[in-house]
Amino acid sequence: MDNYPIHSTRKTFSGLFVNAMYKRLQNEFIPAMTKYPVILVANEKADLAHFKKHEFKVRHFVPISLNAWQHYEDIVESVQRYTMRTNPKNHLFLFSAGPVANILIPAIHKMHPENTFIDIGSCIDRQLGLMDGDQSYLKKTSWKKLVRCIWHQPTRKNQINCSSKSKSKLERAFLKLRVLITNT
Repeated sequence: MDNYPIHSTRKTFSGLFVNAMYKRLQNEFIPAMTKYPVILVANEKADLAHFKKHEFKVRHFVPISLNAWQHYEDIVESVQRYTMRTNPKNHLFLFSAGPVANILIPAIHKMHPENTFIDIGSCIDRQLGLMDGDQSYLKKTSWKKLVRCIWHQPTRKNQINCSSKSKSKLERAFLKLRVLITNT
């Protein structure tokens, strides 16, 4: 970080769609995503009919297992074959594929840069019918729904950072109660 002197209030995290931003993703970003034809790489247990009920225009689905990283070459080859055959343009590629997305996105972008590629992670689990996934921000009582991740210590009263380590069990219980009361 010494090579890139950025003030801590200007830094962000790579997980832009989680915690307190999740609600905004659902209300603003997902409706915008439904306007595009989608190529989806996601969990093999995804319910495509449920996904399409949310108005996603799925053109192709690549199902992957939980241990997809162990056979990422096959997944990359499968997606490359499909894109070579169909030559998609102005499509939205959504990846809910863990570390495989880190390999797939540059490989496919190199061949088809006229598309949009998003590593959406677990943020669309509900739309995929994968209710209450493993991610804490998806759980009804998660206090993480209240937090905006920041690099620095809170500077304002009632500002909550996303570090669990700095919170006692009592404080986390209070935050869960606050989520239930405010229905955030």
